[in-house]
Amino acid sequence: MIPRSTTVAWRCAAVVSVALVGVGVGCARKTSDRNLRWVTPTQALEESTRSGGLLARGTQRVVWLDPRQPSEFEAERIAGAINLPFQEMPDHARSRLAGADLVVVYGTDHADPIAASASKRLVELGVRNVQTLQGGLRAWKRDGQPIEKGAAAK
Repeated sequence: MIPRSTTVAWRCAAVVSVALVGVGVGCARKTSDRNLRWVTPTQALEESTRSGGLLARGTQRVVWLDPRQPSEFEAERIAGAINLPFQEMPDHARSRLAGADLVVVYGTDHADPIAASASKRLVELGVRNVQTLQGGLRAWKRDGQPIEKGAAAK
């Protein structure tokens, strides 16, 4: 027979282990639609031209990010945007977005879930100041903003 003090010690150890596993799981950065910062094309442009105030180091670096497939990106994109396909984000987001003060993510239109998914993924990866363009490329063009077509300059 196992002494009662040993049984109590094992039970306490088990409870502490379960609690620590729960804490570890709780530390994972999870996102939902509430974490998204939606902006219209006009708001995105206004935000991208802000200097940041008196203590700012100058003009901020804005990245227009297209998470769609390269073929969609080449067909049509926001002028100056970079292509970082959704599936490549875990491996390349930090290096491609290093030094960015603002990242504006867009998809094709309102019905395209890629922009929201990509924005959430970036937040999970620790990218700061991520905004999601409402209406995507369609809203951008509707507002008369510049687009590019063809292979992007390297």
